[in-house]
Amino acid sequence: MSKVISIVNQKGGVGKTTTTVNLGTALKNMGKKVLLIDMDSQADLTAYFGTYNYVGGISDAIDKALNANRELADGFLDAYKLVSPEGVSFIPSNVNLAGMEVPLQTAIGGELTLCTLIDTVREMYDYILIDCPPALSSLTINALAASDSVIIPVTPQPFGVKGLSDLQNTISLIQKRINKNLKIEGILFTLCEKNTNLTKQVLKEVREELGEYIPVFDVEIPKAVRVAESSASGFSLFTYDSKSQITLMYLKLAEKISATSGV
Repeated sequence: MSKVISIVNQKGGVGKTTTTVNLGTALKNMGKKVLLIDMDSQADLTAYFGTYNYVGGISDAIDKALNANRELADGFLDAYKLVSPEGVSFIPSNVNLAGMEVPLQTAIGGELTLCTLIDTVREMYDYILIDCPPALSSLTINALAASDSVIIPVTPQPFGVKGLSDLQNTISLIQKRINKNLKIEGILFTLCEKNTNLTKQVLKEVREELGEYIPVFDVEIPKAVRVAESSASGFSLFTYDSKSQITLMYLKLAEKISATSGV
C-alpha cells in the first residue's frame, strides 16, 4: 500500500512544485514507484516536465468521478497518466481544474472524490505526492482528505510563516471531520539564504515556538537559480545538476521520508 503525501501551503511561491517534483524524482531514483498529481489549475508541475496546454488530466478524472459511483471510478485516474523524461509518472493539470471547485463543494461526498480516485491506484505505487494549489480550497481539502500526511514548505521570512496557524486549523478540521489518520510529516524550510541574519532568526524562532507541536525537518532547502533553470529545461534537479547543494538536500529529504515511512 502506498503512502500519500500532500505538499501544501496556502501561500504561493514557497517551493511546493519544486519540492513535489524533486522529492518524487529522488524517491524514484531510490527504486520507489512514484506517482505525482498536479492539483493546481496553474499546472506548474505539469509544465515543469515540459507539458503545456494538456487537454484532460486530473480535472477530467474528477469530473468523471463526480458523475459515477465508486466502482466506475476505477481507471479514471490511470487513464490520464503521463511519464516524465526521467521516468516519473504524473497526472497532469490544466486551467479547467479551477472549474471543479464548485462541483466538489456542492456534491454529496465531494470532499472524498480524489480519495476515491487514488484508492483505485494505491497498490500500484509506493508513494503518491500531491502538489496542492496556493489556497485552502476544495481542491486542497480533497488532497488532504486523500493523504496520509502533509509536508509544509515554508520560507524563512516573517510573512512566510504568517499563515501557518490557518493551515494548522484546516488540517485539524480535516483530522476531526474527514481524515482522522492525517498527520503532519513536517515543516520544510525552502528558499533559505543561510548567510542572512533574518533567515537565522526565523529558523530559530519557528523551531523553538512550533517545534514542540509540529515536526520540523532538519533539512533546509537553499535558494538557488538552479531551480528555475531546471524547470525551464523540463528536467528535475537530479538530471540538470545532480551535484548541486539543493539537489543533495532533496535527496536527503527523500532518504528521511523513506526511512520514517517504512515504504
